[in-house]
Amino acid sequence: MDKRSFLKTTITASIGLGTIPLMNSCQIVMKSNIGLQLYTLRDEMEINPRKTLEHVAKVGYKELETADYKEGKIYGMEPSNFNGMVADLGMKIVSGHISYNDLKFDWDRVLNMLQETDQKFVVLPYLEENERNLKVYNEVIELLNNKGAELRKLDKVMAYHNHDFEFDRIEDIVPMELLLEETDPNLVDFELDLYWISKAGVSALDLFKRYENRFSLWHVKDMSLKGDFTEIGNGVIDFQEIFDQAHLAGRQHFFIEQDQSIDPRKSIETSFNNVQYLF
Repeated sequence: MDKRSFLKTTITASIGLGTIPLMNSCQIVMKSNIGLQLYTLRDEMEINPRKTLEHVAKVGYKELETADYKEGKIYGMEPSNFNGMVADLGMKIVSGHISYNDLKFDWDRVLNMLQETDQKFVVLPYLEENERNLKVYNEVIELLNNKGAELRKLDKVMAYHNHDFEFDRIEDIVPMELLLEETDPNLVDFELDLYWISKAGVSALDLFKRYENRFSLWHVKDMSLKGDFTEIGNGVIDFQEIFDQAHLAGRQHFFIEQDQSIDPRKSIETSFNNVQYLF
C-alpha cells in the first residue's frame, strides 16, 4: 500500500471508530481556506457564473482566483456585482489573473476593479511565445516593480505566475531566476504553479531555500504518470514534502486548479476532498 492509500485508509477507519487523527495547525488552517482557480471551470463560468459558483460553494471552497478580466469586467459582470455574488455565497475573491496587455494598457480600469472587489493580489499569468525573450522579460521586471509599488500603497500585491518555459535557459540565463532576482521582494510576489515547476524538472523545495518568502500564492494541481493534468491525489507529485515547507515559501493562499478535465465539476470535488488528508 502506498503512502496516499495508507492515509486514505487510516482516515476512513478512524472516522468509523469515532476517532480522528490529530492534525497540525497547517492542516487545520487549510481546511478553512481552500481556494479554487476558476480557470478550471472556465466553460461553465461563461455559460452561467451564478450556478457555477453555487456549486463551488457547495463543494466547500472559500477563496477564489479569477481568470476572466476583460475591459473592466469580471466574467462579463461589473466587478462590484460579481464580488457581491461571491460574498453572498460565503466565498471571497483573493486574487485575479490580469493579462500582460491589460497591465500595460488598461491599468486605470484594473485599479477601479480592485476598488470594487475584495481582491488583494494582481497576478500576471502568462507570456505569449513571441514574448519569451530577454528583452521582454526585462520589460516585465520593470512593469512588475512599478505596478507593485502602486499596489503596495493600496495594500494590494503584484505577483507573477510561472509555467515551465520560465525555466528554459536563454543565453545561459534562466528567466525565472532573473525574475526572482531583479524584482523587488518588497513589491513583487510570485504564484508558484506546482504542476508546471514539476513539469520543468525543478525542485520547489530548492526554490524555497534560494528565494525565501517570495511565493505567497500557489497553484496546486497534480501530474499523471504520462505528465498530464489530473486531480490532486491521483498523480505523482509529492505534495506532502512541499506543504511541509510552506513557511519557507511564505505561502499565504493556495488555489486548486486543473487546466484540462473531462468533468471539471467532478475534478474540483475530488481535489477538494483529497487535499484535506494529503497534507
